[in-house]
Parts: sequence; structure tokens; C-alpha cells
Amino acid sequence: MPRPNRLAVVDTLRDGSVSFAPPSTHGPLDHSVPGADAPRSVRASIAVGPGRAAIEAPALIRGASQGVVSGFPIQPGKIQRPLLREETLARHRLLDWLDVKIHNRVMFVIAEAGYGKTTLLADFSRRTHLRTLWYRMDAEDRSWGTFLSYLIAAGREYEPDFAQRTAAMLRESEPGGPTRDEVVDMFLRELPAISEDGAAVILDDFHVADDVPDIRFIARELVARAPERLTVVFSSRRVPAIPVGRLRSHGELAEMRTMDLRFSEAETGELFRETYRHPLEGDVLADLTRRTEGWAASLHLVRAAVRERSTVETLHSSAVRGDIRSPRLSRRGGRRRAPRGAPGLPHADVDPSVGRARGRRGRERHGCDNRSWSDR
Repeated sequence: MPRPNRLAVVDTLRDGSVSFAPPSTHGPLDHSVPGADAPRSVRASIAVGPGRAAIEAPALIRGASQGVVSGFPIQPGKIQRPLLREETLARHRLLDWLDVKIHNRVMFVIAEAGYGKTTLLADFSRRTHLRTLWYRMDAEDRSWGTFLSYLIAAGREYEPDFAQRTAAMLRESEPGGPTRDEVVDMFLRELPAISEDGAAVILDDFHVADDVPDIRFIARELVARAPERLTVVFSSRRVPAIPVGRLRSHGELAEMRTMDLRFSEAETGELFRETYRHPLEGDVLADLTRRTEGWAASLHLVRAAVRERSTVETLHSSAVRGDIRSPRLSRRGGRRRAPRGAPGLPHADVDPSVGRARGRRGRERHGCDNRSWSDR
């Protein structure tokens, strides 16, 4: 994968952007992305921290029929790849791995909140030549009609007429109308139109609806029957309830876990030196890496704190010391929250029980298998 200038590794709405020209004053249809297959609507800046993206007030988009698909209101921020903050580090170690593995049938990106899953996938999405159908799920996406409507809207970011027959069936999905299975079958028949040259469907925060039987059914059908050149990416805090044993045995499942997403000592040093403009001494860097175990959320907290004091003072501050521990090191009862005070960082829940999972079965149940991809 070609690597852009390190000083221009993020999307912004300024002249220095490597992906987008300045926003047009004439509306979204007057603006296109160089090299894209079809015009794309101008996207509002969406701040991305180690947890969930912070969505700005949605604007109407061209592909989703003025914000509605088959009677379901569409929030544009949920189907558009989040833009990245200027302080985002390009993690080439992981980006290169994604570039190789994106052609697998299924990809799991599994880790607790604060490890940078969304940030990494957003960075990859803007670099790859593949179409990436982004769907950031939330707690409201628990009906099969809503789920399919958002998948259609994501496809219409590229093809405005995508899945017209499926959309028509969704409009008729009342008692006596098409069944769930019939609508899903039609959607899968229309899906190849969006993936002829390769595509990836990214289901971000899939864990919020993984317990819904209808959502599980659609996800299983998508994995089993999707076009050959389409990859399904599950970004989640736990392993999705999708049967993947056969895919794993055939080498068609790529897995990125907590161990892979942790910042190494070298990456932490680069983050503070190149991005935060606050280089760390060797012993301080080693101490910070040991304390945080590469948890991105805690690195954001330290960055915010060192503005007011030295790095050494920050690491030994009682107010900060407890919050910079990774979820694995947390031994507090109940649930803990991601550190406060980190710029752009939502207060995402972090489950301390992750650190107590024992054995392969326990680690997989909590979505924190500590084996790196090189061990699998």
C-alpha cells in the first residue's frame, strides 16, 4: 500500500487534505472524489477518538433518497466513513495487514472500547481502492428492516439506484407483505451490483445488536451468500455469533484482536514525537508503555494531562494513574469508564472482566483473544 506524506495522513476540509478537495459551495452533487467510481456527497467532519465517533448534526444525502430509505429515516453519519483528527497516527503496521487481508471473506476486528478499532478502519477505508460500505450501528438498529435499510443506504453512497427491488419490498413489509427471508433473499440477489470491482461492508459496533436474532440471521446470510468479491468486516467488542469454523479452516477468516491493536513502545514513541509533538525520554516511554499496555484511550488521557505538567509527574499522579491502566489491568468491581478529559473521547464502557478471562474459550467469549495474527 503506498504511504502518503506523514504530515498529511488525515482527512480534513482544508487545502492540505490528501483525500478531499475543499467543500463546494454549490452543494454535494457538484463535488466528486478523484478516482472514485461515482460522485460522492460532501461529508461533514466527524471526530474520531479511540471509542465511538462523535456524529455532527446530519445533513441530507443524495444516495438515501433525501434521508429516507423505504420509509426508514437514515442518519447520514452512520453510513459515511468518519473523518480523522489531525492528531491521528497512521499505523502502517496494521494498515499493511488490512491491505493484505481485506480480500478474505470475513474479517473480525475485536477489542474492548478505546483500542482504536473505528479509527483504524476509517483510516484504511480512505486509503484502499475498494468500495467500503460503512455502517456504524447503534442501540436503535435492532430491527431487520432498519438493518437492511442502512445497508441499502450505504450502497447508495456509490450507486444511487442500488437495491431498488429490495427497497420496494421493505415498503410493503406489513402483515401479508413480503417476509423477512424473502426481503433478505432479494437483497443478496442485488448485492453483486455494488461489488463487481471489489467491496467491503464494514459493520462498526456490531456488538450493539449481535443479540438480536433477526440481525444474526441477516449477518449469517451475508457471510454465507455474499458475492465472491465482497468482504464483510465485523468491528465489535466481542466475537460475533456467526459460524465461521469452515471459513477459518479454509483461510477465509482474518482476525485482529486486542494484542494486535495495542500500541507498541515504538508506536507510542512515534505518537508522542510526531503527532503530539512531545517526545518522551526512553525510560519514560518504557514506563508509559508498561502502565497502559498500549491502550489508545489512556494515551489520549496522558497527552491531555502532560499539557499541564511534565510526563513524569503525569504518570505518578494519583488522579491519572488509575485511569491509564488498560482494561486488562483493571481490578475494580463493576464497570469502569474510559478516562475523562481526553479530547474527543466518549465515555465508553470498559468491562474489567476482560482481564480475568482464562483460557481460549474464556478469551473468545469476551472478545479479547490475546494471540496476535501471526500466532493463528
